[in-house]
Amino acid sequence: MKIIKGQIVASTSIDAHGDKLTKEQLFFLFMQIPQEFILNQQHDLSKPPIGRIYNKRFVEISDREFAIKVDVDVFDEELFEEMRSFSISYTGERLTLNPSSRADIEILFNPLIFSREDMLSLIKISDETIQIDAIELKQKALEPITVLILKFVLISAAIGFFGKLGSDVYDVLKAKLRQLANRRKVKRKPEIILQLLFTIKLVERSVDVIIELLMEDLDIIKQRDLSIESALEYVTTATGHTEIQRVALRVQRSEPYWSLVYFVDLKGTVMNL
Repeated sequence: MKIIKGQIVASTSIDAHGDKLTKEQLFFLFMQIPQEFILNQQHDLSKPPIGRIYNKRFVEISDREFAIKVDVDVFDEELFEEMRSFSISYTGERLTLNPSSRADIEILFNPLIFSREDMLSLIKISDETIQIDAIELKQKALEPITVLILKFVLISAAIGFFGKLGSDVYDVLKAKLRQLANRRKVKRKPEIILQLLFTIKLVERSVDVIIELLMEDLDIIKQRDLSIESALEYVTTATGHTEIQRVALRVQRSEPYWSLVYFVDLKGTVMNL
């Protein structure tokens, strides 16, 4: 496995997009970056990760120019070479109706693709049982993808989204998402990919789950009675593994209605299927 020491992932120099971060903005980004995290392909969580980043540091690289440097374990050297550069993302403004409370669902959106007005219409669905917030996800990628991420902060929110007996908020949310997709289709804009993120707490570990589907396939969840339990059962059957720390699935229109994209075992090995 290839190891890169001292890789610059962001700096105050002008980037490929013509943007320039101030020292303060760069340090704010540095504080957002975890001590260790998986390197995804162009921010797409549904694709197998290509590396692991760790040992971050904030350094001065020249007179009044600063950078974030990291070390990288490269899982896929061929793909890593094809990328030619790092793409970074960081969160911006949070849109919320109740800033003093933690959201049950966080909608992560790229403000260059989705409008503030569209996100405000989604968070207004919130009621006393379910709080929905929207968070800007600013992405520095060569080819940004039209992805809307629904992060379920609590597993109960994810179960409600899948379940038949969930709050009416979920039905309204799905309807609003379909409306958003239809408006983009009329304008001939790229189709929205929806990614659902949540963490399942097991007895000895946690499993991060990523489920991807097209917006028009939202009804499959209800029509085919798909559930989180059925997803995990499919993972166990398809892989023969139970010791998994991260798994990505896609919803498909024919049986078994799940498609396994990749999983990461407890040793950190990525199994690309």
